[in-house]
Amino acid sequence: MDDDQLNHFYKDSIQRLQHALFFCYDENNNKWPVSLVSTFVIDDSYNIWFNVIRPPLTYKLYNICNAELSFYKKGETYHLKITGFATVADAETMLIKFNIDNIECMGELQKEETDLQGRFLAFFRNIINPDYYSRNFRLG
Repeated sequence: MDDDQLNHFYKDSIQRLQHALFFCYDENNNKWPVSLVSTFVIDDSYNIWFNVIRPPLTYKLYNICNAELSFYKKGETYHLKITGFATVADAETMLIKFNIDNIECMGELQKEETDLQGRFLAFFRNIINPDYYSRNFRLG
């Protein structure tokens, strides 16, 4: 995969997860939770834009901070930890521009199976298995 395909693949993976916890780091490299992010936009330069309710703790001293986004979704087999730096682009709306430095994937990043025949085969393999009946049904 070339870089553009890889970036597009990660962009799709991020959008599929839909939720992230936004953390910022202070001068002592302590990690501070800032906000839950549910609405975000990824631009063509692969920057993530989102709004927060309250500013990061380092906002009064600096307009920029080292930051982390932890993307997750219940039921998915993976989650993403994205590190980079966050800039407060608009102080009134608390619009954050997150520049990605590194993406770390935990778990198995797999494509969803959309093949209907594959789903039926997996279902019938479980039914044909004799252990299926001994575990799920009791006579008596």
